[in-house]
Amino acid sequence: DSIGVNAVLSYIAEEIGCQLLFTTEASVKTKGCVRELLIASYMVKASKVKGIAPKDLGLDLLVVKEKRRKGFHRGISNPIYAKPSKTFKRDPKGDFRIWIEGGKIVCEHEKAVVVGDTAKSVLDTILNLGLVSRLDHAGYLGRELKKAEIALKLGKSYVQDEELDFGVLTRSAVPPCRKPQRSCRKS
Repeated sequence: DSIGVNAVLSYIAEEIGCQLLFTTEASVKTKGCVRELLIASYMVKASKVKGIAPKDLGLDLLVVKEKRRKGFHRGISNPIYAKPSKTFKRDPKGDFRIWIEGGKIVCEHEKAVVVGDTAKSVLDTILNLGLVSRLDHAGYLGRELKKAEIALKLGKSYVQDEELDFGVLTRSAVPPCRKPQRSCRKS
């Protein structure tokens, strides 16, 4: 558990007055350790300055890691690089609102409210009811419903059209660092 180790290391360093911490990202298990240690050190400093326990500080060390990478890899010849579309066309069959409530995914349309446990079951029901006429809209619904399912499984908040917050693994999670101090070395 690199997250716990980095948090404990930060607290020990604060207690003994150490100002230099070292960590490594030498394996899949330690991916993100530099960010973890940075956020843990911010949490330690904030809790010490405020004189409170290191919680509810607006910083989060939650991470979902795996021990080994899985996947299929093969060479790609002549790839077409994906680009987001700049045009938006409203589906003539209507819009959807998606949220999580009572441990379920809720997807509301003017003609029906579909409730389910998985993105697939909700989307299959929407398609069977004929509530979508555009492929891009169906793709959007699939993405948003999957985000809602992930949030539901992880006990996280879900807001339609916003990115999920994965703590230190979220790019915006790391507070901006101060400017580096001058080195003691002479040039």
